[in-house]
Amino acid sequence: MAWRDLVQHNFWWKLTAIVLASLIWLTVDKGERGRNADKFGDATRRFERVPVQILTEPGFANSISITPKTVSFVARGQSGVLELLSTDDFTVYARINGRFDKTNGRSPVRVNTPDGVHVEEILPSEITFEKSIELGPKPHFGN
Repeated sequence: MAWRDLVQHNFWWKLTAIVLASLIWLTVDKGERGRNADKFGDATRRFERVPVQILTEPGFANSISITPKTVSFVARGQSGVLELLSTDDFTVYARINGRFDKTNGRSPVRVNTPDGVHVEEILPSEITFEKSIELGPKPHFGN
């Protein structure tokens, strides 16, 4: 039998079979991808009570007290990656410079994240700070 006869004999039945096989394959493949998306797709995770580090200018020696000392944040990334992360994998910080009068005692909180992960929400989104009073030695008046 010639190649031409192999293709043209019952051509419409063969074409119908190919179309149906393709539709079945696409349906099954889409279902498999949907199950894998649940396992490896985007997800969010909340990290609670993460300590805030303070970054100051070099030579800035004043003592500073901050409120709050910890924050919570929501991270987004692949669910498999988020499951493996702990609070130690993130750096939460606030920058404070020596110009207290321009910041009104407030500084935004920032989070450094691993690759493929980003922060959606930080609560609270800023810290308040004030200079602590440094007490020197008490003067001695006396007898």
